[in-house]
This record gives sequence, structure tokens and C-alpha cells, in this order.
Amino acid sequence: MSYKFVNILGYGYVGGAIGHLCKSNNVPFCTYDVIEKDEELAVKNFSNIDTLINFSEHSNEHNVYFICVPTPPDSDTGECDITIVESVMKELYEKSSKSTSIIIKSTVRPGTSRILSDKYGAKLNVVFSASFGRQLEYYTGMVFKIDIKSKSKNRNIINGGRYDKLISDLGAKNQVPAVGAALNLNY
Repeated sequence: MSYKFVNILGYGYVGGAIGHLCKSNNVPFCTYDVIEKDEELAVKNFSNIDTLINFSEHSNEHNVYFICVPTPPDSDTGECDITIVESVMKELYEKSSKSTSIIIKSTVRPGTSRILSDKYGAKLNVVFSASFGRQLEYYTGMVFKIDIKSKSKNRNIINGGRYDKLISDLGAKNQVPAVGAALNLNY
């Protein structure tokens, strides 16, 4: 499995973090966003998903896509609306002819990656990654971060998440379900 670059679909907050990670590790990448971006370190920036898929198909032996598109909450239920994620998955499924891996970085409810894998898994290798930002591997479920705007700057005040295996990893004989958070008062 070889590729010349990875593709980041959605170049906002999450996609930008993936781009930064690629830059700092010398991994070439292309970006796609409905709002045209000018990421100078990207191999190429696209505002048309078809053009990106064609470029990747012609350049890579294996395609890798990070899906970082918005999943806004439903105004009635508060559930993540995965319409955009599904739309992107459908495009990739229909237009990819080579081996393709999908890493879902968008916020989705538990079980979504399994549903998408069942639906598109014949052609696409679907993976979900709940980690973000600090990339701490002990989280096993939901991870959250709360920022506030203070003096025209965004400041992180709370981080946390679910980490069911951490206590046993530290030596406990039993796995203990756990959720925790850290409050940052130093700003």
C-alpha cells in the first residue's frame, strides 16, 4: 500500500489540525473544502471534491482520506447530523476505483463508523478515530474540549473524556469505567 499524499476533506478546525500534524511529520497532503483554502504547504488545494478524487486516483496507488466535515447538531434532538459525512462517503464510494482508506475525524455518534462500514465497506476501508488535539491514546470513548473567548483569544478551559481502560493499565486488577476532566485556571 503506497501513496504520495493523503487527502483532508474539510479544512476547518479539525482538518486544519490534521494538516498541521501532516506538516510537522513531513507527510504530503491535499485539502478539500467547500470554501476554497490556500494552504501553502499542501500539495494542492481543491474546492471541488470530484477534482480531488480524480487527482488522487491518478496519483496514488492507495487513497487515504481524512473526513473532517461538519456534523452540526439537530435542532430538535441535539444528535449529530451526519448528512455531510454520508454525502462524502457516497462520493468516495461511487468514484474510487482503487484501494481506499477512510479515517473519520468528524464528530459522530457511537456506532456510526460500523454503519458506514457496513454500507460502504465493499470498496472503502472505514476507520473511526475519536482522538483529537492532544492525541492521548487512553481515551476509549467521547472526548471533549471547552474553549472560551477571553481578551479576543480562544482559551482552553476544560478537557476530558471517557477512559475505561486507564485504571487497569495503571495496575488495577479490574477494569473500571471512568470519565474525567481537567479544569485549566491558569489563563
